[in-house]
Amino acid sequence: MPITRSLPLCRRTFVTDLAFNLIMDCGQAMLANGGEVFRAQDTMEIMARSFGIVDFHVYVLTNGIFASAQNGTVSAVRHVPAVSTNLGHVEAINAISRRVADGELDLNSAQLEFERMKRMPTLSPLYNCAAGTMGAGCFAMLFGGGLPEMLVGALGGLLASANAAIIGALMVLTPGVALTMGIRDIINSDYLSGTIRLVDALLVAGCLAVGVTLGYTLLSTVTGVVW
Repeated sequence: MPITRSLPLCRRTFVTDLAFNLIMDCGQAMLANGGEVFRAQDTMEIMARSFGIVDFHVYVLTNGIFASAQNGTVSAVRHVPAVSTNLGHVEAINAISRRVADGELDLNSAQLEFERMKRMPTLSPLYNCAAGTMGAGCFAMLFGGGLPEMLVGALGGLLASANAAIIGALMVLTPGVALTMGIRDIINSDYLSGTIRLVDALLVAGCLAVGVTLGYTLLSTVTGVVW
């Protein structure tokens, strides 16, 4: 049974506000950690139904959430200015919503689980740097490079060995997640959000392409060697 139906009016209003804020927090966290727009919206709607929130409406964009409930007496807007990628957090919020829908978590337990999710350890910058270095080297090998190209790619695409090394170094910067999420949003009829993500991904890819082209041109001009 939804948690708000059998409570006195004042208590019911207080619990509804708490549940509404938790739902907004979950949607914002999912969006900020790289979740798709439709996934954030579905998660919020599932939790609202499970908590018995009446007349819940939500509209999610890539950088903001607009929601109202209780015939418009409760409303909120959340701005999500920066989006990173942490699919572990996205999965944790998904798990919370599923457990709420299955009746395994009440409001207090869901709040505790959400706070636990926020305290999940993130990868240290050193680990990220090591992973990026190894990934660049492996991509250089994948594109036909040998050991010298792998080493150059792992060092960030120093222009000692050109093609394979540069491709390997750039692969870790390619906005693959944003491109994938944009396509998924469009498939799920979130055309505006999907288009925004696709344009953002294409702009990043275009900047990488321009940078590489200018680097090749400058190197060829300075050394006289056509790469």
